[in-house]
Amino acid sequence: IGRVLDQVTQPDHAPLLARSVADHKIAVRAYVLERLTTFRLPDMAPVFRHARKDRDEEVSFLAALGLASAGDFEAFEDIFERASANWKELAPRLAVSLPGVRGEKATVRVLDKMKSGGENAEVTGLRLLRSVAEKSAASRVAIYLDSESHNIKKEAINALRVIVDGKPALPLKKITVFMVIKLARDWKKRNQ
Repeated sequence: IGRVLDQVTQPDHAPLLARSVADHKIAVRAYVLERLTTFRLPDMAPVFRHARKDRDEEVSFLAALGLASAGDFEAFEDIFERASANWKELAPRLAVSLPGVRGEKATVRVLDKMKSGGENAEVTGLRLLRSVAEKSAASRVAIYLDSESHNIKKEAINALRVIVDGKPALPLKKITVFMVIKLARDWKKRNQ
């Protein structure tokens, strides 16, 4: 049913869909929030904000993603924490919702959060920056190319590919340590 609804519902159906955000079935609430998120409509922010109070934790988190898609990064801490713990599962959803908050304000929040954590926070932040950072943030991302950590360097390369070159948010998957070193060196030359 979800695939059929995805085919027939469009952004102009958002107000009709929003009526079902309070449905008594969790599956209905979850579907509606996910579908509304794909539209990236700022007008839906109040709907998402209300759904954040849902008693179901997953529905509440879907509302957090919806808020981001609507241009409100109020639920940043929850999103960062969940992304840090469960990136593989969340990556496709984040790629849909986070471009709604793309810009300097979101970039600064992610970079600040990266400074306050260790390697895991830096890796998570670089992954999130693929979706929220604009080209002007490239120099602030490029500093992570000097990291001692292979994982951080790899994520910095992946972030720069998206931010600077406009590549899809899909990362380079299987790259060796030597490839990371070469790519990092190439990116440093480009950012000079």
